[in-house]
Amino acid sequence: MLDELPAQSLPALKLLSPDDWLAIARAHELDTAADIRVALADLRALARKKFGEMLQEGLRRFSE
Repeated sequence: MLDELPAQSLPALKLLSPDDWLAIARAHELDTAADIRVALADLRALARKKFGEMLQEGLRRFSE
């Protein structure tokens, strides 16, 4: 799906585990384009959160 919608992609999506993808898929109806956009938005939000956590941990280690 992301190959068809490259604007919906984010490099940080690579940080998501298969379980993350499944959890989002199970939490959403994926019947319409609008449903898919909402699910992709949630995936991007989770990816940003994971990236932020990684960045925060790296900064904490650096400051120590």
